[in-house]
Amino acid sequence: MRILNVSDNIIARASTVFTEAISAPGTTSLINLSSEAPSRVKATAPAANGTSTVAPISVEPTFKLVFLSVLGITILCGVGVIVLASLWVAPTDPQKSAIEAVGFAWKAGLGAIFGLLGGKVT
Repeated sequence: MRILNVSDNIIARASTVFTEAISAPGTTSLINLSSEAPSRVKATAPAANGTSTVAPISVEPTFKLVFLSVLGITILCGVGVIVLASLWVAPTDPQKSAIEAVGFAWKAGLGAIFGLLGGKVT
């Protein structure tokens, strides 16, 4: 299990989940959140005075593999639409349909990436 300390803002959380999915896809990652700078984070347990801190984010290997699969398909479709558009200068109707289908796939994949990250960090 990898334990990381990050500041408690949505950009830091999303980028940490993204990098953990790529760098350690087979292990569970626990992301501790704090409003302090990451180097000064001590713990995420409730403080002695009764105030609570934000619960840590657990990123399981299953989530990481799904995320990497969606990322790979999205990149593949993005490259595919560029290649098809450059190969078929004057596309026929079936070729236009193929370009539109691959174009839809990378756009849907991009939405899925943002949805997965947004769902994990909020």
